[in-house]
Amino acid sequence: MLYALDLHELVDENDEPYSYFQFDPVSPELLEWPWLNGECFDAPPPEPLALKFDPDDEDAGGLPDYQAGPIPLVSARLRRVLAKSGVANIDYFATRIDGGEVFADFPQYYAVNVIGKVSALSGNSAMTPTFGTTRMAATIDRLDLPDGLARGEKLFRLAEHVITVFVDDAVRRACLAADIDTLRFIPADKWTS
Repeated sequence: MLYALDLHELVDENDEPYSYFQFDPVSPELLEWPWLNGECFDAPPPEPLALKFDPDDEDAGGLPDYQAGPIPLVSARLRRVLAKSGVANIDYFATRIDGGEVFADFPQYYAVNVIGKVSALSGNSAMTPTFGTTRMAATIDRLDLPDGLARGEKLFRLAEHVITVFVDDAVRRACLAADIDTLRFIPADKWTS
């Protein structure tokens, strides 16, 4: 079974909802990288990615193990669980998060890029670079997929656009065994309804 990765909702001692801290890039140039598009970066960043957050945000208090955007992040402990579960199509990049020094136990975060997403194109299809850019032009004769798999392909393309990551049951079990309590796993059939 597949699960959409999401964060547990947080409530305080009075059952009032509050949120997780939001990490944002210090430089808007970091948003130009093709996060989650399935593309490897031409070269890794020369320095840790500079991010920031507001530790005085009165509406926030939780530190997430996973943040989908604007730059996808995972904690070091989630990275270990993903590696132990055999997830191998992720590139990790070091970060520096301004504001984290106010916490004695602030987690180490890594920016992540999901790479090597599978295309289901026919043998006669071609992918060619567009001159002067990193964009690709595609000529697609047909999809080599049965109808059911084609619908699945569309689901995953949709998931990319709303920055949703799907994991299988082995990853879910490994996260639960590691006591990663910030995550919730929404069954794929519930995510689409």
